[in-house]
Amino acid sequence: MGTMLQSDEIVITPFEHQVGGHKVVLQISKKLICKPREDSEVEFYRRLPEHLKECVPHFKGEIQVQYVENDSGFQLRTKLPINLQQDFQNESDMQMDNHCINANSKLCSCDIIKLEHSSNNSMKRTSEANTKSCKTCHTSDWSNQCLKRTMQQYALWSTSCSQQFIVLENLLADFNNPCILDMKLGRKQRAFDCTEAKRQLLESRCANSTSASLGFRICGMQLFQKNTGEYISQDKYIGRALDDEGAQLNLKQYFHDGITERRKEMLNIVEKLQHIHTAMSEQTVFSFMSVSLLLIYDSSADGKIDARLIDFANAVVAEDSSLDEHHKECNADLLFGLSSIISIIQGFLS
Repeated sequence: MGTMLQSDEIVITPFEHQVGGHKVVLQISKKLICKPREDSEVEFYRRLPEHLKECVPHFKGEIQVQYVENDSGFQLRTKLPINLQQDFQNESDMQMDNHCINANSKLCSCDIIKLEHSSNNSMKRTSEANTKSCKTCHTSDWSNQCLKRTMQQYALWSTSCSQQFIVLENLLADFNNPCILDMKLGRKQRAFDCTEAKRQLLESRCANSTSASLGFRICGMQLFQKNTGEYISQDKYIGRALDDEGAQLNLKQYFHDGITERRKEMLNIVEKLQHIHTAMSEQTVFSFMSVSLLLIYDSSADGKIDARLIDFANAVVAEDSSLDEHHKECNADLLFGLSSIISIIQGFLS
C-alpha cells in the first residue's frame, strides 16, 4: 500500500491479494490499485456503456509510475492527480503495514529487486522473492512473480524510469478476509496482433484445459480458512491441469471456509453472475477476445460478495456498433463460460 513522501510522491507496492494475471498489480491505497496501461483497455473503459459499469471495476484515471533506485534496491513511486488525492485525506486509508514499508519507505526485503552488474556492465534485475508468501508482509508469491515478470519479460522501466499505469478501484477494500477466485472465460482465447506461435499456444492451452469443455478455467485462488486462520492459495498452473471434475471440485472447495459451506455466498454470487450475463448478452459495443472473471466473498462476513469481469486488454470496439460473426463468437464463448459457472454453483445448492 502507498505511503506519502515529503515530495507529495507516494511509494506503491505489489498488491498482496493478486492471484492471477501476467503483469504486476500495484496497491496505491486501501481503495486504489493500478496496473500497466494498455491502449485497448483504456479505450474499453472510456467507451463503457452505463449499464455495464457495475459489471467491471471502476476506472479512476491514469498515473505515471517511477522506478527509483535506492541503497537497498528500488522504489516504485507516483504522484496522484488532484481528483485522487482525497483518497489520502482519510487517516484510516493511511494506516500502513510497517512490515511492508519501513521508516525509510523501502520495500520489504522479500519484494526488493536488486541490481546486479553482469560482466559486460549491463544491468540485470533479479528477484529475492520467496517461493511462498512472505510471512512478514503477507505479499503473495504470485504478486512477487508478476513484478519480476513485468520487469524482465515485459521490460517495464528498462528504457524509461517512468511508465504509464491505469488506476482502478480496489474491489477488496471493504473485505476483511477476502476469498478470491480468478477464472479465464471462453472456450477459446484470442489476443491482439499475436504471432503464429502465440496463437497456437493459446489454442493448445484452451484445447487441453477446461476452457474448451466448460468455457472457463481456474487461474488463481486465495481462500481464507477459518479453522486455521490462514490463507491457502493456488496458481494458474494448477488450474490448467484440472479436468472437468477437478475444476468443479475446485470451485466447490472455494465455497468452503474450512468449517462450513458458504451457501449464502453461492446464492448471492449466482444472482450477480446472472446480472452480468444479462448485461453482456444485451451489449453490442464490444467483442471480448479474452476476459477474466473475479469472484470474491468475505470469510468473516455473512453473505458479503462481489463478482466482476476484469482484464480488457483484448476487448475490441465494434465498428459502427455492429459485431461481425467472429466477434459474436467471442462473446458467445464468454456467455457460455458464465452460464457454465452459474449452472455448476446452482448444482452445489441443489
